[in-house]
Amino acid sequence: METSAGMKPPPPGVSDLVSKALPLVGMLVSGLVVVLFLADLAAGFPFQRKSIGADVGFVLSGAIIAYLSWSVLERSGGRATPPSAPNR
Repeated sequence: METSAGMKPPPPGVSDLVSKALPLVGMLVSGLVVVLFLADLAAGFPFQRKSIGADVGFVLSGAIIAYLSWSVLERSGGRATPPSAPNR
């Protein structure tokens, strides 16, 4: 079965893989950005604390992207948190 653009739909499971992989990569990269720029704020490594405003901006941006990636992962059905105990 082909779509109107002449492209075949992806095989089963591929969209699930992509919907979980992209938020995880986003969380990984944003976590790396946050760690790098927090280290620059705290110790002046690796960027010799050139601009405190840029450091704060990158830390906030990384934290926002990490949060958005987490929420996308939760909505896509990937249980980012362990299931709660059943109510009795």
